[in-house]
Amino acid sequence: MQLRLADFYKKNMAIIWILCGALLLRIIYLLIYSSMPDWNMLTVDNYYHLNWAKDIASGNIFGDTTYFRAPFYIFCLALVFSLFGATLAAARIFGLVIGLVSLLLTFLTGKKLFSKRTGLIAAAIQSVYPLNLYFESELLLDPLFMLLLQLSVYFFVLWYKKQNLSSLICMALSLGLASITRPTALLFLPLVIIFLYFSSTLWKQRVKLIASFTLLLALIIVPITIRNYVVGGEAVLISSQGGINFYIGNNRQSDGVTAAMPEPLGHNWKIDDIRYLAESETSGKIKSGALSDFWYNKTFDEIFKRPLQWGGLFLKKLYYSFSNREISNNRNLDYFFSQHSLLKFSYFPFAVLLALSVFAVVTGYKSHWGIRLLLVLIFFYSAAVALFFFSSRFRLPLLPFYIILSAVGIESLLRLSKQNYPKYLLPVSLAVLAAIFSAAPIAPLPAGRQLQHWVSLGLFHYANGHTNTAIGYFYRAAKIDSTFPELNLNIGACHLQLKNLDSSIFYFEKEVKAHPKRALGHSNLAGINLVQEEWDEAFSNASKAIVLKPYRANAHTIRLRAASNISGINTDSLVNIANYASERTNQDRNVLYNAAVILTRRSSPEQAISFLIRALSSKSAPIEIDDEAFTPYYAETKAARLSKRALVNYQLGYVYGIKNEYGNSIRYSIEAISIDPNLESAYANLAAGYYALGKFAASDSVIAEAKKLFPTSQIFERP
Repeated sequence: MQLRLADFYKKNMAIIWILCGALLLRIIYLLIYSSMPDWNMLTVDNYYHLNWAKDIASGNIFGDTTYFRAPFYIFCLALVFSLFGATLAAARIFGLVIGLVSLLLTFLTGKKLFSKRTGLIAAAIQSVYPLNLYFESELLLDPLFMLLLQLSVYFFVLWYKKQNLSSLICMALSLGLASITRPTALLFLPLVIIFLYFSSTLWKQRVKLIASFTLLLALIIVPITIRNYVVGGEAVLISSQGGINFYIGNNRQSDGVTAAMPEPLGHNWKIDDIRYLAESETSGKIKSGALSDFWYNKTFDEIFKRPLQWGGLFLKKLYYSFSNREISNNRNLDYFFSQHSLLKFSYFPFAVLLALSVFAVVTGYKSHWGIRLLLVLIFFYSAAVALFFFSSRFRLPLLPFYIILSAVGIESLLRLSKQNYPKYLLPVSLAVLAAIFSAAPIAPLPAGRQLQHWVSLGLFHYANGHTNTAIGYFYRAAKIDSTFPELNLNIGACHLQLKNLDSSIFYFEKEVKAHPKRALGHSNLAGINLVQEEWDEAFSNASKAIVLKPYRANAHTIRLRAASNISGINTDSLVNIANYASERTNQDRNVLYNAAVILTRRSSPEQAISFLIRALSSKSAPIEIDDEAFTPYYAETKAARLSKRALVNYQLGYVYGIKNEYGNSIRYSIEAISIDPNLESAYANLAAGYYALGKFAASDSVIAEAKKLFPTSQIFERP
């Protein structure tokens, strides 16, 4: 056994040391990262993955509706959370493991396609490549997708060389897992079928290979489709995000790199926004799969109307796929790298990878099928990404293939001294031109990307209670563009936290003036009016917000509160306003609860009970399509949902107590306490109910228990 281990180590010493070095480098990276404030700074997609994985780990395995995004990475992350705890450290270490396995696969693929030395050079490059280090720890699905795509290619190479069934099975299963990680992988299916078709001259053998591969692929994908049908009521293949992503990357206002909708939605579009727009045009309720189809069809309509403009946009996105610039939607990568002491001095531009790859292709295209294979993969996937919009993380799955080609290029360059130099004049020239093409700003980035970085930093610090730091970043963004959508809202919100009411109003009004079709400015002004007891103004501004976005609960709640304080609005009108609010917000529990509280104060217990009963049956938005899950403010965990339900039961107990229906009061108070034993007021309700029915011993028992739980409370006196 020891001899075998020694022999294994001797044969694989180089890759073992590379893996150990890569592991050490990644540990140092995470240790430095953990000491930075950016460690807790997640962006939109990261928050969604974190919150969804936590929800699955807490027991919501099957979910509640059609998948908006492909689920495999989230389930892997949920498994990690279940085993090691739902922490950022666990998630980032999981990414580190993915990165190391990917590095090993780069070595194995390079070795299998070319030589062991090629694999070692490629592995060494990937071990230190900055973008790999960065993305591996960012709670994004792309590193896992990269790994699964590598597995698919590796098993394809094995199958191509050996034509064995086991390799075909592994290739199909790997591509299937890649597809339920990012459905873009399915675009490779026609390519694989073509390869399989031409791999044999026998018709029956061709059919057998293609059928076997397709069936194996279906074994991974079909269970997701069945789950979507059972849970969501529609046969969506994997996820329903494709249509809106296609529209984002190809609409009239698209710049090719920004994940933004046309104004007035812009960067901060929500799922309920795109659903409302689609339902407004189709005059009916739309399920998730049909919603995706709607945006696909809308995009194709726009493309057919302006094919030349779309063609130019496509070419620009394709250029970005080969550009030296690293582009992220929510974080300025150059700035982050400058803040991380390990990345600050590690500069490995993509233009170098491209130049070395071009050199390898030009010198070896005709002589080596592996070079042709990697070239086809790179161009095919780059074109597929350009159909949507570009971000550096979408290029990440191609980096191992670029790196392998670069290793081949390096080996070719090392042989220059032994070859005839004029023979390499053309390849070297083309490689230099490729580097210049990649580095040159042929398609400049759209204005405002640097600004968006400061806004993201400000939002992170605001969410974490660092208001003074947040406002500094917002002001920095304002120096670039003081009318950037919702920037003035953020500044105003900071001033509100700092008790600078006049400044808050100034910036909210500035936002409304600059962007009158954005609802949030009107809603925020209405909130200020409410605080200042300007009831008519609050009602008016909330109404303006509701006209623009009638499905948002916050504006409806403000209007309800304002209406309850306007003397000219009677109880019947208030009930009508509350019913309209609940209908437009899909029976939002907070809207229903607030309506009940207001009606209770209006001495209308029957109507209050009606709204509370509806609140009990109201369902939270499924996390798969819950817009709050993309934010740091997401509170719809299992505990939070139960807490809201407990509050509704408490209020029912309180209202029934007002009506002298003490049996019901006791029933709902007990239910509230069983859900949330820390709901102090529910104990007071329960004690009062027992006392009113003459059950003094039971009342005293509840009070005694409550005093143990809340020893400093003053509310537990005998009724």
